[in-house]
Amino acid sequence: IAAVDMLEQALSSSVVSISRQESDIENIRKSLFDLVETVEKKYTNSCYHNFYHAVDRMQLLYAIIAKYDLTGRMKSQTPFLLLFLSLCLDIGHPSGASIESLHEQGLFLKYNCLADFHIQEIETIVSSHAFFSNYTCEQLRTELIHLCRDLLNPGKEPQYLTEGSKIPNEVVNSDHLKILLRIADSANIVRPFTDAQIWSAAMTTEKHAVKLVRTNNKLTADTVEEFNNQLQLAQRNTRKILTFDMAVDLGHLSLDFVQEELKPLISQLRKLDKRFAKEYEHKMKVNTFQLLQNSKFHLQSDAAGLLSCSA
Repeated sequence: IAAVDMLEQALSSSVVSISRQESDIENIRKSLFDLVETVEKKYTNSCYHNFYHAVDRMQLLYAIIAKYDLTGRMKSQTPFLLLFLSLCLDIGHPSGASIESLHEQGLFLKYNCLADFHIQEIETIVSSHAFFSNYTCEQLRTELIHLCRDLLNPGKEPQYLTEGSKIPNEVVNSDHLKILLRIADSANIVRPFTDAQIWSAAMTTEKHAVKLVRTNNKLTADTVEEFNNQLQLAQRNTRKILTFDMAVDLGHLSLDFVQEELKPLISQLRKLDKRFAKEYEHKMKVNTFQLLQNSKFHLQSDAAGLLSCSA
């Protein structure tokens, strides 16, 4: 319901191609609800890369757009398109497995990366779902597909942003959108600590399960569905032997995530909007430090450096 509400709030006359009469609004909401359910069914029951993570990411993106008044700096249809893509970003995600492990099983061979798979899944929904065919024009659907390929393409990194490239002073372009989408994808690290800890444990479980099945050579799937089922069984078994206070696992995972993903993003984000970057970085530091403390992780000099200031 929350996902439907956010999409509905982002609707504009440039998204739907019919008049906004009372009967239309009711029918549009019903169609949006079915669209969200369609997306949800394509997600797996993985510990981390599941539909709840998708809505979590979408909610943070929605909050960013609203709090920092970005709608006035985007085309009127962009908030809806961006929110929809954020909901679909990990659609069909194979439980944290890498593309290499998928290729080892003879699966996903036609994809160079998981993003290619996600893009095709999104394109299938856009081309087949009644919401898009009944309520949007062909031009908007084409724009959505192009935006999807642009933002999800891992080979196309955002251009380096100069200090003068700030959101308040210019129209938000595709490079900005890609950074905002990545920031939203890290929503778990800036949630209240009790929630952030659960997300970290879920990611740890997912990573351990993939390592477990690969080490034991127990992946014998012939289809993507079988592959996901085997990995999710491994996750259930992993949860039986892991606890949330596994110091080294949760600590190292958090440090790796901060170092490899968040520090570069925050550095770019600071060039977009210093106020937003400062608030995000503060919440990230507080949660990371609490997680490491609660995990009884021994902070080394490099770990302390990660928490002191961002590059």
